[in-house]
Amino acid sequence: MTANRQNEKPLHKSRWMPMICIFYGILLLWMLEVGTVKYHFYFDSRHPLPVKLMYWGNVLFPALTLLWAIAGAVLHRKIGFSRYLCGLLAGAVLTAIPIFSIAELEKAYFLGFDAPTLNQYLLFGVADILFIISAVMYLSNAALLYWKESKVSRKYHNTSLFLFGQLSSKLATNTKTMTIICVTLTFSICLFVIAPVLTGWSLGYLDSRAVYDIQISSRYNDVYEVENLPDTDYGEITAFIEQNKIAIKDDLTFSEYLPKQSDFHQRVKYNFPPLAIALKDYNAVRKMLGYEPIILQTDEFATHWHRAAEDKDIENYIAEHTLLETDAGTLKLSENAVFQEPVGESIYNLYTDVVYIIPDEIAQVLLPVQRNRFVMTQYPLPFKTAEMLEQLLGRSYPEDPDKDNLAGYSTTVHTTEVNRIIALNFILKASLIYGAIVLMVMCLTVLALQQLLDAEKKQLQIFGSAKNGSGREGPAYFGSKTAWCLVWDADHSGNRCSNYCDWLFSSKCFC
Repeated sequence: MTANRQNEKPLHKSRWMPMICIFYGILLLWMLEVGTVKYHFYFDSRHPLPVKLMYWGNVLFPALTLLWAIAGAVLHRKIGFSRYLCGLLAGAVLTAIPIFSIAELEKAYFLGFDAPTLNQYLLFGVADILFIISAVMYLSNAALLYWKESKVSRKYHNTSLFLFGQLSSKLATNTKTMTIICVTLTFSICLFVIAPVLTGWSLGYLDSRAVYDIQISSRYNDVYEVENLPDTDYGEITAFIEQNKIAIKDDLTFSEYLPKQSDFHQRVKYNFPPLAIALKDYNAVRKMLGYEPIILQTDEFATHWHRAAEDKDIENYIAEHTLLETDAGTLKLSENAVFQEPVGESIYNLYTDVVYIIPDEIAQVLLPVQRNRFVMTQYPLPFKTAEMLEQLLGRSYPEDPDKDNLAGYSTTVHTTEVNRIIALNFILKASLIYGAIVLMVMCLTVLALQQLLDAEKKQLQIFGSAKNGSGREGPAYFGSKTAWCLVWDADHSGNRCSNYCDWLFSSKCFC
């Protein structure tokens, strides 16, 4: 009927899905190698159960899926390609679970993965999604045929024979096109969804990062000798303020301490000791930010927690640490022991969410390891002035000193930090939304072109077929073995009835 139209090869003879399986097998080998390396270098028996499951899953699931891929490639004639692909699809789903849990676990437990590692797992997750979509599109035709052939009544129920034939033909001849459409549509929806999430998270983080107009803090974790600990008042900031005649509202320089000096040499990544701050310095910080001061007895201590800390974690920690051992004696937990107002992130030690608040008399005996200076100005700093100050602090107090056994510093100037984050946030949001729109337009364009191509090649449309049997079940049925069809002759040369009707149906034809 459409002699000039040539279909693609039958779906089970197509090579595009086997090639995708080969590439996915190579990716599984890479995933297994990365998961094994990360497990060897980062796994710790003290990790909580969700983190352990993530490490185990990133090794076990790629290994099992790769094993199935190899076994299926050897025994493909015996098990069949559809069953082989179903096994790979199940493995891909299982493999994706620990991969996509990394971001949430990194935020909750500070796993310390670097940016290249996170990018690798992001690539693995995207590849898993692409393979899952391709496999689902490929298996849809086989599933449809199996469901149709499993029961004769389904095959010949009303117009099911014609409907299933059309669906099977579309899935068989346009599988690659529909796969591309599904992939682009999926990524477009994902970009639309994550755009407000990422931008909102970025702006929310700004409130915790840039609390003070000028802040600088030392970091003792790279210093291995007590004599090399910094003891500075950051005089460069004072000289810069005087030179540029900056009006100051509040200015505070203070130290933070280790409760026990023996903890100074503790360098286990996730086991750094919490720092302690003197009560007068803590109340001065609270005053700068507009909070009420707190009161402690001479034998008591309290805690201040990061805003991201969970209530359950705080409760468990407080229940286990009712006493604080220090070089100046033992302190007991205060009745009002938990505070969580945002006071900046530089007061916490690495990989910790809590800082101890101790009496001033106790603090004078302890070892000072971190030096902080917080400045609040009367008016916001102009951008050029703030940029000059940031460059000065970067030269005088580098984040990563060239020499070993020297302290590093973290500096934040509110004006430049806010401008930088807002600008990057705008670029991120615009890029995500623009990318989502482009992908959506590409998806609709491919779909429209496919429909136009089908419409140009199609010369015959069968709009309905009759059910073999007796009875009248709808407007399409005119008694036993009766059908109607509409035939559109491409040359429009006459209104004659096509002989195809008599060939297709052994009953009446209405043209």
